[in-house]
Amino acid sequence: MEVSTKDAIRTIDNWVTDICNLFKEIEEVQVAFNGDLIRSSKEFQQKIVETMMVIYKDINSIPSEIRKIINKKHDEEETKIQKRISELKASTTNLQSKSDDYEKTSETILKSLTQANPEINEKEEVLKLQVKETLVDIKTTERELARYDGIKGWFAGDKVKNLKKSFGVGLKKLQNLSSELETIRNEWKKKLTESETKVNEEKEAWMKVQHQLTDEKIELSNLEKNHENMTMYESVAILIKDDIPKGLSSNIESTLTKAKQLQWYVDEIRKELVDVATILGTLKGIMSGFEKMRKSFVGLWEEENMHSELSRLSFDFPETILKYHDVWKEVTQKIIDEKNLCECPSDFAKAVQVLIKDNLSKDKIEWMFTEIGASIQAATKSWSA
Repeated sequence: MEVSTKDAIRTIDNWVTDICNLFKEIEEVQVAFNGDLIRSSKEFQQKIVETMMVIYKDINSIPSEIRKIINKKHDEEETKIQKRISELKASTTNLQSKSDDYEKTSETILKSLTQANPEINEKEEVLKLQVKETLVDIKTTERELARYDGIKGWFAGDKVKNLKKSFGVGLKKLQNLSSELETIRNEWKKKLTESETKVNEEKEAWMKVQHQLTDEKIELSNLEKNHENMTMYESVAILIKDDIPKGLSSNIESTLTKAKQLQWYVDEIRKELVDVATILGTLKGIMSGFEKMRKSFVGLWEEENMHSELSRLSFDFPETILKYHDVWKEVTQKIIDEKNLCECPSDFAKAVQVLIKDNLSKDKIEWMFTEIGASIQAATKSWSA
């Protein structure tokens, strides 16, 4: 399809609009999946807890083979949790020590800064006084020299010579004192900046340690308070890892069957959420690429309008490129039509299968941009001829 520069810009805008519409629809699916994931995860946990309460209320009524599975998992989880508790206790002690050290270091830096300030102030005041005295001496010498202007100075050669020498010495002294005063002030500024930087670094490190310390304390408290419930929960959840064992009551078996179905559904949603995030990221990349490409076309359009002697450009967008971009609308419509996507995550996978296979592979995206880039090169050849 042959298009003008203006039509090329319009075509790209239409493609970006289609991609943007698809992006919004997939974002809505992402929100729905996340909401359903939270609900289903909670329901799954509730089913396991229900079963846990029934089983542990009368554990001896459970068939011995199943009881062995439960007890084995219980002991494994208890060992794992106790190990984690020991690790957290050691870690929190170490982190607390680090936190205290950072605070002490900050206090030491600020204290040394406070001590240094009077010393530097004292040096500055002494120098300022010396500068003032030197200025008085220079002005006095200057007035003396003024008395020997003209003929009068001819008859006081040595006196004038000594006064000029004294005047030069005074100026040199004033220069040195001013330089020393500037050095003192710069030294204080540097010390202040370095100290502030160090204090900020210590504060940043302290905050990082505090965040980790808080997280680990929360985890430790949770494990110490709830480790028994956690071990019981995992010891029952193991029963749905493979086939549900035979010999359980119909009530327990029914609850575990529902839990197993929920677990499968939660796993499916998590897989689809990974795919959704990947698709959204890739679509963002394509839109970003078109934003840059659009600027190239706009630049060419401005050149055309600025220089009337240039021939009007014509771009050849191959049919394969047009078909490539037709997919955005097709997939968007499929997602809109599938209002019950969250009832079965695989429906979403089917809806976007063509998109993932035909449009979002790295090679296909590179091919698409290369083809459009080639059309720009071909069109602008006439300008360089």
